[in-house]
Amino acid sequence: MGILTFERILKLKEEIEGKRIVTLGKKLPKAKRLMDILYKKPILSVAHVEELLDIAKPTANSLVDDFVHLRILKEITGARRNRMFGFREYIKLFSDK
Repeated sequence: MGILTFERILKLKEEIEGKRIVTLGKKLPKAKRLMDILYKKPILSVAHVEELLDIAKPTANSLVDDFVHLRILKEITGARRNRMFGFREYIKLFSDK
């Protein structure tokens, strides 16, 4: 299972970084940094993004919204405040058999 999971992670990474986030233009450097974080911490909030990337809250919100629109992140709490987002495609790789 380890090698197959690793291959799937590489394929997912290639697809996301090669096709999805490249559409973000000037946000691309921050988007790449966020992707690196998501592989280590696949569930986070806008506050986490703000802190981990050392960016302002509106910038963090905008980046998270972009990731939701690109279907990289999905809101998982159903709340209006203190929302949490999951990198579901990545998490799913570890639960698929």
